[in-house]
Amino acid sequence: MNQPPGWGPQQGQYGQPPPGYPPQVGYPPQGYGQPSFEKNSTASTAMWVGIASIFCGVAWPFALYLGLKAKKEIAAQPGRYSNGGEATVGVVLGSIFGVLFVLGIAFAIIAIAMAPHAAPIPHHR
Repeated sequence: MNQPPGWGPQQGQYGQPPPGYPPQVGYPPQGYGQPSFEKNSTASTAMWVGIASIFCGVAWPFALYLGLKAKKEIAAQPGRYSNGGEATVGVVLGSIFGVLFVLGIAFAIIAIAMAPHAAPIPHHR
């Protein structure tokens, strides 16, 4: 039984299209390599400043600002940056430590304001 040309077993070298198919130009082989992404430096800075907010309470507004700025930059160019999570960490840490910082200042002000009204500590001799 005769088969039309192109039917049946094809002979070709590994990685080459079988005879009768044009070569694919401009496309990488399927399944090889990973897409390359850039890191947004503002997002990385936001994360590290957020971590620094743990030890230095006045750093929180910078972490919050940088994190929000980085999230806008990343959203403006989808697929370009791979570290959107670092921007989120900066926003979350900046927010948490911002709230704690403000509560600490409020507590200190209340404690100082109430100090003159506190009962004196008795001295035992």
